[in-house]
Amino acid sequence: MTSTAVAGAITLSGSTETVAEFLEFGVNAVLNLRGVYPPEVFTPQQKYGMPINITTDPKLKEYISTVIAQLKDWLQSRTISAVVLAIVETATMQVIERWQFEINHFTPEQTAKAGNKTMKEVQAEIQAIFRQVSSINCMLPLIQEQCVFEMLVYAKAEAAVPELWKDSDARMIQDGEIAVLPLRSFSTNFHQVNTIVQYKSS
Repeated sequence: MTSTAVAGAITLSGSTETVAEFLEFGVNAVLNLRGVYPPEVFTPQQKYGMPINITTDPKLKEYISTVIAQLKDWLQSRTISAVVLAIVETATMQVIERWQFEINHFTPEQTAKAGNKTMKEVQAEIQAIFRQVSSINCMLPLIQEQCVFEMLVYAKAEAAVPELWKDSDARMIQDGEIAVLPLRSFSTNFHQVNTIVQYKSS
């Protein structure tokens, strides 16, 4: 049996880069839209056919870049299943909002069945997610208290974990009524990413 290269088709390394880039822009978009950091530390960057605000704060930029670089290794080794961005109220250290990016790794059979999806098709799906994120921002409760954020990674036991990383609890929302809002998903020939927002509705 012979294989034929298809113009525009996505490779495993290309899929890894696509997922990691989506997470990087996604984290920035959430931190900006939800007001975790002031608007003046963000600047618009054209991506996925639309402007997305990216941080200019050196420390925040370095932190996000470091996390994304590690995620790429775990994506390649298929040892990561989810990334969570938890928004935490500073005064109480209680989680008030939770953005979960679930990552599914396709088996070779699933990849074959997926066909030759192009980057143009994938980016159209990602654009739809960012448009949805922007539109639901006004539906989510206004964050009035000062907040920080934490990033958590769900990884398999065999994942190689750098020394600076540490175990954490799931950082779930504890009190009050919790609303769950599933967003659109996107997929390549190798990965599928589903986004879910959980927030305290009362």
